[in-house]
Amino acid sequence: MKLFVYGFGILFLISCGEKPISIEHSTYDNFSNLSHIEHPTIELFDNYLSFPISITNGDFVDHNSILYLTESTNLVPIQKENLKKLLPKSEFDDLIRNQCEDINSMVCSKEYFAYGRIVKPNYILLEYGIREYGDWGRHYVFEFRTYESNGKLISKLDFAKWSNKDNEFFEGKLTPEMNIEITSNGKIIQKYQINEFGEIEKR
Repeated sequence: MKLFVYGFGILFLISCGEKPISIEHSTYDNFSNLSHIEHPTIELFDNYLSFPISITNGDFVDHNSILYLTESTNLVPIQKENLKKLLPKSEFDDLIRNQCEDINSMVCSKEYFAYGRIVKPNYILLEYGIREYGDWGRHYVFEFRTYESNGKLISKLDFAKWSNKDNEFFEGKLTPEMNIEITSNGKIIQKYQINEFGEIEKR
């Protein structure tokens, strides 16, 4: 499992076509030091090793695309014991309240998946993949969230999205300067920057 997750970090870089720049991580205990419930020796989030980090709106041929990363992985959803530590209480309560009675149902299920992590001196950035299923088709979101070391949420942003539900389809890239570029149909539609305190600001 761990090697598989690291493999995605390599795929992110290869498909970007940009020279990779190493990420320096701060080392201190923080709330995101979590392990898989079923496999306590495997970390829930692996540290990203290089910039840029990007996700495209390509198809299954593109191993850096939303569809490939969402539908061609063997990652397991984050279980509620860990979600309770990661999500704000209101969001966690809403998720539990809206769970399907039939655990095999795909119609009203929503799942969170752990991808990468960047540990900075003043904040932790986590990347989630969020999948929601319904009769409207796919709803896949890759999301950046920044937190204080104690787990208090600072900011969050939809980084890449493929949603038949919302009729939104865009991709994103995070640069070494902690700038975020959101692109749709080959054009940059929005820019953000993550400041030194973990706040995601429009540019």
